[in-house]
Amino acid sequence: MDLLRLLAPAAIVCLAPAAAQAASVAEWRQSLDEIVRELRATHPAPFTRVGELTFLQALDALKADLPRLTEEQRVVRAMQWIALLGDGHTSLEPTGAAFKVWYPFRLYQFTDGYFITSAHASAADLAGAQVLEIDGRPVAEAVDAARSLFGADNGYFRMERLYAVHNGALMRGLGFTDKDMGLKIRARLRDGRVVTRTLLPRATDNPAYLNSDTIFEWVYRGEVYGMPFGTNADWIAAFNGRPSVEFRKPDPARPPYMTQRFGFLSRALPEQDAYYIQLNRTDSDEMITFIAAAMAEVDRQKPRRLILDMRFNFGGDGSRVRDFVHEFVRREADPPWKELYVVTGRKNYSAAINLLGELIDHVDVSIVGEPTGVGLNSYGDPAARLYPAAGLHLYVSTVGHQLGPFSDRRDFIPVDAPALMAFTDYGAGRDPAVDRILAGEDMRSIPQIVRSEGGAAGRRVYRDRLARYGALGWWTAPTELQMRRACEALTAAGRLADALEACALTTEMHPFVWNSWYGLAIVQEKAGQAGPRLASFRCVLQLDPTNFNGPELREAIAKSADTALPAGCPVERP
Repeated sequence: MDLLRLLAPAAIVCLAPAAAQAASVAEWRQSLDEIVRELRATHPAPFTRVGELTFLQALDALKADLPRLTEEQRVVRAMQWIALLGDGHTSLEPTGAAFKVWYPFRLYQFTDGYFITSAHASAADLAGAQVLEIDGRPVAEAVDAARSLFGADNGYFRMERLYAVHNGALMRGLGFTDKDMGLKIRARLRDGRVVTRTLLPRATDNPAYLNSDTIFEWVYRGEVYGMPFGTNADWIAAFNGRPSVEFRKPDPARPPYMTQRFGFLSRALPEQDAYYIQLNRTDSDEMITFIAAAMAEVDRQKPRRLILDMRFNFGGDGSRVRDFVHEFVRREADPPWKELYVVTGRKNYSAAINLLGELIDHVDVSIVGEPTGVGLNSYGDPAARLYPAAGLHLYVSTVGHQLGPFSDRRDFIPVDAPALMAFTDYGAGRDPAVDRILAGEDMRSIPQIVRSEGGAAGRRVYRDRLARYGALGWWTAPTELQMRRACEALTAAGRLADALEACALTTEMHPFVWNSWYGLAIVQEKAGQAGPRLASFRCVLQLDPTNFNGPELREAIAKSADTALPAGCPVERP
């Protein structure tokens, strides 16, 4: 959705029911100006992803349009304006009772479409239905409009942020409902029938949310749960057609990732020589007590595969992250597991990224699943500010987190082995990530495979994954540094043939990085391959004529009459 379309007012009916005391245009403009001052004073760098001029021009357009907008349209436009910042921790929400109204379904995007993962008992047959249209328009159009109300650090977290599609007042502000906030949907039920329904929203009445600081607090619960009205017993999960409340207690009859969807879970899987840990939130003392007990069981079982499933973890309190990771680090010298996997997903954000970053830095892990909702370097620790005149609640980042190198501009944590969830799998209880690990498919990182089985094995896996996942756009080869360390480990172990294969694979993955060729030359020298060594040196200079090793390389090359470059060396620099 382009900027002009995103900020255009929707043509809808007037607000009904009316707010208790709608703010005047002057009060709205004053509140918006105060928000700008707060952003400048609090956020470390608010205009990293959108230019300040663009942001202020959008504000001017909003101020000019205020007199002809309904209260709902004003809120929608204000939320879209803040969402332009592209910071998932910086957002704007309405606070009034008129906005605490919700539709009887929970929608989620899978690889094969948009499906209802939980439905209220009053619309129970919608659990598991695929939504095809909203208000006579393709569902993706309505969902994209809903997503425009929340900032996101990357495209994957944006997929997660379809929250507004569940809110009656916001969907009316976006122009997708009738005057009574009736939402017309066209859906394909689990039995294949296509039905059209007009759904009316219900007000928040769940005691857990009545006094919440945010009307969107429910988003931090799993997709098996519903909106903030009724109880968990009133909501039906698409997974097995059972009340959502059942997922608060473990049931070993369900697959590992659905055993329990509340807090923490550990589960021994001795038949698969595996141990499964699910961490659904990041908090302080309870998390540490849990992981200590779980790892004590791992010590006793000594499973081949240890799986830490974090894909449902939104974050929380990161103050004890290092204590958590220490449970793994102190076992690294003689781990009771042979393979350690971390399952990630689009929900991973905030303190969950702190935990992932520490694991990646200090423990040899393989990442399986889909990209995280943010990268290692981002903004967070939001402060809350209330603007009662306009009925707005601002959350604004206060800290810049640099968990990776300053040069790391990736907006997600890379995945070694992609595993994406389709609803056909989800509804049947299949898990593309954990099931494949338990079945024995090699989901390890390529550097791990290289260190264990050598470069030839790593090349086979790399080419297979490139063919399977290269079109995804976000799957990439391991970094040159990761591969370099694997080569160095093989060389130090005296496995020169494997090291040669591994270093050659590195040049295949990163042909434009001079370090790839230099590392290969070092191993070729140890293996007594004088001619290939000099060819690799020539490639280093081809890529970087001013390389600081230049005098040494030119002196070595001058002793040979050969001028050929090695196969795979780029003729031109990128």
